[in-house]
Amino acid sequence: MTRTWQVYILLCSDGSLYTGITTDMERRLLEHRAGRGARYCRGRTPLQLVFLETGHDHSSASRREAEIKGLRPEAKRRLIAGGMPAPNPTQPTVKEPPSMSTCPCGSGSDYSACCEPIIAGRTPAATPEQLMRARYSAHVKVEIDFLHASTHPDHREGYDHEGTRTWAQDSEWHGLEILGTGQVAEGDKEEEVEFIARFRDQSGLRRHHERARFRKKSGKWLFTEGIMVKPKPLSVEKIGRNDPCPCGSGAKYKKCCGK
Repeated sequence: MTRTWQVYILLCSDGSLYTGITTDMERRLLEHRAGRGARYCRGRTPLQLVFLETGHDHSSASRREAEIKGLRPEAKRRLIAGGMPAPNPTQPTVKEPPSMSTCPCGSGSDYSACCEPIIAGRTPAATPEQLMRARYSAHVKVEIDFLHASTHPDHREGYDHEGTRTWAQDSEWHGLEILGTGQVAEGDKEEEVEFIARFRDQSGLRRHHERARFRKKSGKWLFTEGIMVKPKPLSVEKIGRNDPCPCGSGAKYKKCCGK
């Protein structure tokens, strides 16, 4: 009996997309959610099935998987939205997926209850962290007007609207990590949010580590500037030959890894 293969796309909790193939979508989704599936999906739950294409054999499913993985992020979004037909519309069947509702900022909340009201201007960001999360989601959703509007007027000079749009569209966003928040200085009205944003562009996987600063104007938090955080230099701790081995074996270093 010939098994029918399926090509699928999962939306991860950090807003990134994972593409795979299977003969049993229900079983495979349960495996991913339990941490027994692809390594990429571990730690990126909850996972949501947003695209499913059926009717393949193993060979055509593998080719289609490779084709989708090679698409740019914007093309993947069009595919998920139904704007791109399957290569052979007479055979594979594309099932309508559920909406991509998980917020890209990584909060775990629904997008419509998290960053969307802030981006749409219905609700102001209550804290700098909320605004930072909304600005990250705006990059993922290519909401460039919001990125400009949420920048303090004193810091808009030189803003490249179209350049920002192209960068957001052509990048695949892999998640936001908030490292800390606080005042820039005691008694200062300016606050900052330290974060790491991970994404993939034409150069490969990238890691953007920044301390973003925010200031209130007319009761609204607005972004002022971002200060890049340089990687800390590596430090090497000298281990004596009679010290306990750092591998945790319980033996002395000279009798273990220091041989």
